[in-house]
Amino acid sequence: VPSRRTIYRDVLNLYGDTKDYLKIMFSNCLHGVCLTTDTWTSCQNVNYMVLTTHFIDNDWKLHKRILNFCVITSHKGDNIGKLMVSCIKKWELKRIVSITVDNASANEVAINYVKNALNDYDGCNGCVLNGEFLHIRCCAHIVNLIVNDGLKEISSTIAGIRTAVRFVRLSPARLAKFKEVCVNLSIDNKSMLALDVPTRWNSTYLMLEAALKYKKVFDEMKESDGIYIAYFNNETQPPNSLDWKNADFFVQFLKFFYDITLKFSSTLSITSNVCFTELSGIQEEL
Repeated sequence: VPSRRTIYRDVLNLYGDTKDYLKIMFSNCLHGVCLTTDTWTSCQNVNYMVLTTHFIDNDWKLHKRILNFCVITSHKGDNIGKLMVSCIKKWELKRIVSITVDNASANEVAINYVKNALNDYDGCNGCVLNGEFLHIRCCAHIVNLIVNDGLKEISSTIAGIRTAVRFVRLSPARLAKFKEVCVNLSIDNKSMLALDVPTRWNSTYLMLEAALKYKKVFDEMKESDGIYIAYFNNETQPPNSLDWKNADFFVQFLKFFYDITLKFSSTLSITSNVCFTELSGIQEEL
C-alpha cells in the first residue's frame, strides 16, 4: 500500500493531467458551454461555491464536469459573480450559453456581474446573444418552492411522523423492538424507515412513503409502548388516523412532483426541452 504522501501526490498529478486535457477539449470544442453554480455553508461555517459545466463535444456527446469547488467569502451577489468570472478565465472558457442558478435574489446580481464582465472580456468571445438568455432559473428549485409551500398545510402531520420515525431509529434496541412488533403483526420489515432532512422535501416524501407501510405498527406502539408515548411533547403528538390519512393523500400527490424533480435533475441527458411540458403538467395537477 503506498504512503499517504504518495497518494496525495498521485491525486494532484491526476487532477493536473485531467485539467490540462479538459482545457484542450474546451479550446477545440466548436460549441458553447452551459454553467451551473450553487453556494452553501458547511457545518464548520465555511462558505463554498461549486461551478459545474455541461457541454456537447465535437462528437455530439454530452459531458458534465465539476470545474471548481472553492471557498467563497460570502453569499453576496458580487462575490459570487467575481469568483465565477475568475474561474471562467482560469479555464479559458469561450461562448458561455447559459448559467443555471436557483432563485435566490443574490444570483440576479451575480449573473448581471458575470454578463457585464464577460462581454468586456476579449478571450471569452462574450456571451451568446450578448447574454440575453444567460440567466436560467433552476426548474427543480421552482418545484421545490411549490412543494414546500404545500407541505406547510400538513406540517403537524409531518412533525408527528418525523418524531415517530426518529424514536425508532434512535437506538438498536428500539429498532429491534419495532421489528418484533412487525413480526407479531405479520408485516414485512425488510424496507427501512427513512428520516428526512426538513430542508429537502424529496426526503420528506421518502420518509412518509416508508412510514405508511408501518402504520399498523406505529398504532400498536401508541397503544402499548409508554416510552414511545413519553417521547413526544406538547408540540408533537403520535400520529393518529387523520395524520395517516393526510400522509397517504400527500404521498400520492407528491409522487408526481418527485418524478418531475428526478427528470429535471438529470445530469447526463438534455432537460431543457421537457421543462415546459412538465410545468404545464404541474399546473394541471394543482
